[in-house]
Amino acid sequence: MDFKNLNFKEYKYRFIFSLIFLTIGILILLIGFWKTLFLLLCVLIGYLIGLIIDKNLFIDFIERLKDIFFVGRE
Repeated sequence: MDFKNLNFKEYKYRFIFSLIFLTIGILILLIGFWKTLFLLLCVLIGYLIGLIIDKNLFIDFIERLKDIFFVGRE
């Protein structure tokens, strides 16, 4: 096999997900299942908060709350 001409774009997601699940497996072995699950939950929450801030969804959400709760108080 010629590694110099290997096209990594063809195997991109296989490589990425292999590394992700390798990391999860190592974490389970080192710190246990429940701690790993908690860590992954924290990462997911952080990702969602970042997504909300990146897409300015937080400002839209606050504006909608103002419209719902403060209707006619201006």
